[in-house]
Amino acid sequence: MRLASEDLSSHIVRLARLGRQRDFSLSRFSKSLSTLARNGERGEVLRQLLAEWTGIPFEAQEALERWAEIERLIPGLREKVGAPLGLQTVLLHHFHSRKGLMKEPRLVSEADLAVLRVNAITDPLTGLYNRRFLIDHLTREISRAERSGGILAVGMMDLKGFKSINDRFGHAIGDRVLQIFADSAMGVIRRSDLLGRLGGEEFAAVLTNASRDKAVALAEQIRCAFAEATTEVDGVPVRATLSIGVVLHQGAPLDVAELLLQADHALYSAKERGRNRIEVASFDLMHKRNDATSPELAMTKTAA
Repeated sequence: MRLASEDLSSHIVRLARLGRQRDFSLSRFSKSLSTLARNGERGEVLRQLLAEWTGIPFEAQEALERWAEIERLIPGLREKVGAPLGLQTVLLHHFHSRKGLMKEPRLVSEADLAVLRVNAITDPLTGLYNRRFLIDHLTREISRAERSGGILAVGMMDLKGFKSINDRFGHAIGDRVLQIFADSAMGVIRRSDLLGRLGGEEFAAVLTNASRDKAVALAEQIRCAFAEATTEVDGVPVRATLSIGVVLHQGAPLDVAELLLQADHALYSAKERGRNRIEVASFDLMHKRNDATSPELAMTKTAA
């Protein structure tokens, strides 16, 4: 009796995971594989696994023969190399060095590479873009705005009393608060905007082609959505709030560090003036170099 396709796929996922372990256990893998061999699926399973691990499209019968070669090779390699010995090392040695079948050898599958690419640019807790990608994106958007004459807005956001939330309710609740912020803010910003985590409880949004009024409106929606979502977190009355500093840039050359500093000045002012509010940096001041003092803010928007 043949396995249903969904059952076969689930077995292949588990076997693929065994093949990615740092110290590959042939006996454990063979035992798991034998549960499928009784159903006549061994060749198909090995075909799919070898395709994922190496990128080489074998037929089922050839996959059986190639895997037999790998099984014979592993004991000798383990004796020479010692532990740990990963299956990817064995595959690379056999199919690239010995057989020349892998012209562009790789140690991870396309699926794994896709995961690695995502992990490289995202924050693991919130799923938002990380600081590095955020700054790279902001650099590109500044150049774009300067070429086109468009307006670029940056909103820097800070969660009020986040350390106190961790101290009072524990880090699990603190983590949930950060995740709730990410979810609520992503539900507000436009598809053309980008939201990232700068670090800790500090975030930034890059708003393209956003007028002053639009940037403030989006910031206000984020502030209200977060306050509403954190009235109670997992049964705990957290009541977290958000301070936001907004800065706009148009035309004149300005680098990322200067723009973020202006946004940080506005955020600092929001904290100093009571938190749970939005402060917008003066448009005129954005084209001047900063000194050690915070610039005056042309507009203040307090909490409702």
